[in-house]
Amino acid sequence: MTVAIPKLRIFVSSPGDVGAERAVAVAVTERLQLEFRGQVELETYLWERTVLRATDSFQAQIIDIQDADLAIFILWSRIGTPLAIEQFKRQDGTQYGSGTEYEFERAREGFVAKGRPDLLCYLKTDEIRFSLKDREERQRRNAELDSVGSFIDRWFRNPDGTFKSAFYSFEKTAAFEELVEIHLRDWIRERLRELQADASSRTVWKGSPFRGLQAFDYEHSLIYCGRTAMVAEALETLRRRAAAGRAFLMVTGMSGVGKSSLVRAGIVPLLIRPSVIEGVIGWRRATFKPSVGTQTLLEGFGAALLAADALPDLAAPEQIEPLLRDQAALTNAVIRALDLATQKARQARPDPDTEGTVRLVVVFDQCEEIFDEKVPIADRDAFAEALRTLVLTGRVWIIATLRADFFSRTGDLPERFRELFIERDGLFTVGGPRTAEIAQMIRRPAMMAGLAFEKRGDPEEGLDEVLRDAAAGNPTVLPLLEFTLDELFRRSGGTGLLRFSDYEQIGGLHGALRLRAEEEFEKLSPAVQASLPQVLAAMVHTDPTDDRLLLQNRVPLSQFDSLPECRRLIDAFVAAHLFVGDQAPDGSPVVALAHEALLREWPPAVLWIEANRESLRLRSGIAAAAALWRTSDRRESRLLSGELLKDATRLLRTNATMLGPDERAFVQASAELDRKRRMKTVRRAALAAAAVLVMVLIPTLGLRQIQHGVATAWAIPRLWNADRVLPVSPEAKANLHRSIETITQIVRRDADEHPELGPWSMAQMRAALHGTPGNAAQAGRDLRAYMTGLRDPSCFCWKETAQRLPNHFASAWVLLSFALHEEKATPEELDAVLARQSGAGWWGIYHLVETDRNAAAGVTALTLHALQHHLDRGLVPPEQQDRVKTAIAKGVAWLLSQKQPDAARWPPYPLPPVGIFEKGEYPGLSAFVIHILREVTGERGFDRPWLDALPITVPQFRDNEISKANLLVKAGASVEVDDSRFYRFPWMLLATVETQESGSLLQRARALVWVEQALKAPLSNADFGNEAWIAGEVLFVLRQVEARLEGKPAFADRPAAAAAIGPDRYGKSPPAQ
Repeated sequence: MTVAIPKLRIFVSSPGDVGAERAVAVAVTERLQLEFRGQVELETYLWERTVLRATDSFQAQIIDIQDADLAIFILWSRIGTPLAIEQFKRQDGTQYGSGTEYEFERAREGFVAKGRPDLLCYLKTDEIRFSLKDREERQRRNAELDSVGSFIDRWFRNPDGTFKSAFYSFEKTAAFEELVEIHLRDWIRERLRELQADASSRTVWKGSPFRGLQAFDYEHSLIYCGRTAMVAEALETLRRRAAAGRAFLMVTGMSGVGKSSLVRAGIVPLLIRPSVIEGVIGWRRATFKPSVGTQTLLEGFGAALLAADALPDLAAPEQIEPLLRDQAALTNAVIRALDLATQKARQARPDPDTEGTVRLVVVFDQCEEIFDEKVPIADRDAFAEALRTLVLTGRVWIIATLRADFFSRTGDLPERFRELFIERDGLFTVGGPRTAEIAQMIRRPAMMAGLAFEKRGDPEEGLDEVLRDAAAGNPTVLPLLEFTLDELFRRSGGTGLLRFSDYEQIGGLHGALRLRAEEEFEKLSPAVQASLPQVLAAMVHTDPTDDRLLLQNRVPLSQFDSLPECRRLIDAFVAAHLFVGDQAPDGSPVVALAHEALLREWPPAVLWIEANRESLRLRSGIAAAAALWRTSDRRESRLLSGELLKDATRLLRTNATMLGPDERAFVQASAELDRKRRMKTVRRAALAAAAVLVMVLIPTLGLRQIQHGVATAWAIPRLWNADRVLPVSPEAKANLHRSIETITQIVRRDADEHPELGPWSMAQMRAALHGTPGNAAQAGRDLRAYMTGLRDPSCFCWKETAQRLPNHFASAWVLLSFALHEEKATPEELDAVLARQSGAGWWGIYHLVETDRNAAAGVTALTLHALQHHLDRGLVPPEQQDRVKTAIAKGVAWLLSQKQPDAARWPPYPLPPVGIFEKGEYPGLSAFVIHILREVTGERGFDRPWLDALPITVPQFRDNEISKANLLVKAGASVEVDDSRFYRFPWMLLATVETQESGSLLQRARALVWVEQALKAPLSNADFGNEAWIAGEVLFVLRQVEARLEGKPAFADRPAAAAAIGPDRYGKSPPAQ
């Protein structure tokens, strides 16, 4: 027997100022329809001049509100506009103030007469913003607010102020979603009980409601939960931007925080619902991700604009790239295409709207991919200009997503484009979800799929609560959370119960991804496993300006046609949802990582990346050079030569899959040209060698030595009558001062505008600005509040970035900055630092196993510096002072023991080196250690050895040292790599200025020549290139250099007692060498 499914009609009525809440109400109804599918059919209706079904936006299905089962009313700052009296009037002939008022009175009359519809009324209490400059606008808005107040007083309040009818207040859209979902679910269950229907939930979402490592997309909006507050905030920001004529929003945040999902499954589905944006009767939408396909940047973007859901009538495919390069033609074509879409939309409506228009929303996902070395700068600039042109039409809204660690690269984009998001809240930062939001992400999709979480213990605890607590506090955990939930669903075997035993078997939240990858990898034959480096080489590359920034490629599957083992590995990982298969715009298959988290969580990938950093860096350089070669019509002058060609040829020979087809052709062409050139010169090789030897090498080497000797001789008379302050020239001092002024501007700008730089860089910047004009006492309190918000609660310490382990270098910089600002480290923070010191006295960069393999000279020195500043400034509680002094003494003794024999040099880690530790001298690190030992102990025994080893040549400004030592994280398990850098120029300059006062006359003369050479020109913005994040450290050092050259202490505000330090402060110093 067929049982009729009851139908419940829900009418949503509201003015246009609560479009977001109206759309949320419809979305909640759709979710509940899934939850109660098979038990009830829910139909939702909206007011659009006529009454339209939300599920069938442009086909009329007019009902009287008295025929609805439930009427939902939402009010805020407006009651709406009066209705035509000839069409809508009360029985007494008076005019209705608005459609909302008409619907409310009709609904109330219906309820009194026949008990339907039920009424739910909501009042938004959020702050109302409008301009006070426009008098007419101000008067109009005040009148509208008075109308809302009169409506509330008339229908909901008694004369004495008490309430005669109930309504619900809320402030933010997220709170409204919570309220209306609870009320609607209870109302549906009550009506089903009245109808004697089954009100229990049933399975409605087929398959897993969790996305694993893949982003949520438009079609997943129903199961995209927990981000309503952020979606509403972003939508309101975008609405304001559009009102200001700049409908562009740059959504930024750390990798794994959920930027793509927020935009694709949250903002866009809500934005394009009917009447969310007033005056818009329809939306077209385009989604563009630069790495999809093998087309050029503009070709790929053009293909996205011509998609069926976007503007297929914009241009012919072969004309789209020239069109995107022509601003005037692009403007006209877009307006023409949207006018055509508007005409069609009006004709499709039952009440032709003569004012509403159709607009286009463009999702520009993963903006960081345009900084790929393969993208020519000219193409990138043309693309940025095309985006700007689209926005300036006033008919196109653009939402871009960008990883926060790539934000500094936006400085490479045209200034006119950057103006779209740099000013007036054009940046929207995505942070981690709150605990309650994480709970929604876990429970709501599970409810729609008919899933349950196992409970156990006394008091009872559910697996959903365990997952929620494990994910809380980590803003980048969302991919791992979704992957873990998807893995639990897969292991549930169709029972609908997600179990504790499965959760524990996969190793919890952080073990699920690693375990899945290991399980799939172990199933493969040894030959297929051996192909992993080739696959990773093709899929992973680094940013050309910073090899610590990892990017992923979408690789044409045809690249592996001749590599069957690679294809089998790819097929297995695609089936396991660790890789994703997709199609390029031309229809060709491509493959990519499902998420970058795989590169952080799976040890074989982590180890491969660290072992191949140099190759990845080389590959980035080759790709950038190949792009220049292609855009210059393949001129020979753009081909590789010398050492770079040798390195590229070796890479092509040993790891060809790391290079794409264009890069391989580029290297091959370079090698062929080099072979031809060598053949031409072979007959003159002997003569050329002799000429080089006699005319170049010997004179050059001899001349440099002679020039340096002459300069030193000229410097000696300047020192005869000078005091111990180095008598540098006025020109050098002026250059130093101009450098400091320039870098101060950079640091102030970055400190104010780019909080996403993280605690390490921010601490350096705030330390560098300490004591400068405008950096008052409030700066210390602001610093403390900011750093407390970023502190890892599990260790009372800080991370370099959210994706890395807690980093003691970052923590030491934070503590030093606290001390300089007279801000105390908390007792817990000091205890944490002291607890992480090894028994031998050293600190490691990560909180790792206590083994000398992890002993770090640089971290130990900086930690001593931070602790000593806290002691000197009286910031250490009395009960902790003895422990701090003991820790400093142990640390100093360990540092002194690590100096290399017969030289003022320190290695980053104890010799002999391990892992991929780079051998060689470390003058930058050594200068850093010497400076800190002088500050902490007054040590002078290394001054003359330092001056003896001072090289003739001043290092380039951005020359740096990186140890790349493998550090043991857990005994017998994975490793972490120390990729921190010491910049030679600033630290060597400071050490030389400080140590020269102890030198002989000749040593001081050589130091004077070196310092004059270092300060022969001021630094400029261009010197920082794309590494503006080092500006804080450089400014911190150069301000100390300037103080020393003026005969002042490095830290003018340091207590006088701190100056009374000597070689025996923390133990006997070694004799000077």
